[in-house]
Amino acid sequence: MNTNCIFMIVDDKILFLDNPTTGHSEWYNSLNFDTNEFPNTTIGAVVEDKIVFYKNDLSYDDKVIDCAKRFGLEVMKHINNFDCKVCCGVILGKQTGEWEPIYVLNGKDIVGYKEKEKALTRVEKGNDKTEEQIAQEKLEKEKEEANKEKIDLKVDVIDFKNNYEDPVFIKKTIIITLIVLILNIIITSLWMKFWPVHDTPGSKFSMFIATMLLIVSIIFFKAKKSTAKITALIASALIVFNFNILSILL
Repeated sequence: MNTNCIFMIVDDKILFLDNPTTGHSEWYNSLNFDTNEFPNTTIGAVVEDKIVFYKNDLSYDDKVIDCAKRFGLEVMKHINNFDCKVCCGVILGKQTGEWEPIYVLNGKDIVGYKEKEKALTRVEKGNDKTEEQIAQEKLEKEKEEANKEKIDLKVDVIDFKNNYEDPVFIKKTIIITLIVLILNIIITSLWMKFWPVHDTPGSKFSMFIATMLLIVSIIFFKAKKSTAKITALIASALIVFNFNILSILL
């Protein structure tokens, strides 16, 4: 027999021995169980694509079948293979010595058959989580996304939609600030020329500061610094103050 796993049911619990170097009898005795009970103990092994339950003489009875039904799925989980057939009893080939099962259980006879199908689906998808865990994670993810949307909306309203991590926002603000800078230079030159009364050292200095602040704002926007908003607002205030549009119109 070529197997990577043998098992036995003792006190209504299944025990596994992977990559065994000994047989069931020696393993049973090494655990200090009552040796008189071994002939009546249901044992088994994983042979190729078969999970075989049997007694020490390779036969089976109702007790073996009952164990196969109740523990078949647990063996599948242990070896992480849900395609195995669950069988009872063994016939050894006279010439080849290969194991041939005597009785093969119907999948629906195995306790937890539906769970077996679900587990198989999860394994195929590369996901060993239960449906409850998946549903819970989905619910938590939906709540997290909903909370994130609320926070984003709140930040947009309070911070005037200043998303400095958004490249589109940065690009737009730089373009707008650059346009304001160019218009400020052009209008200032025309303003000084046609209204020389406003061509004073104080006005020139103030407009110079406003121009520098606009340039700094562009640099700050490009560096994604929130202080760009402050420098831009100060520059705008200086421009409005220096032009004094009402006095010009009146």
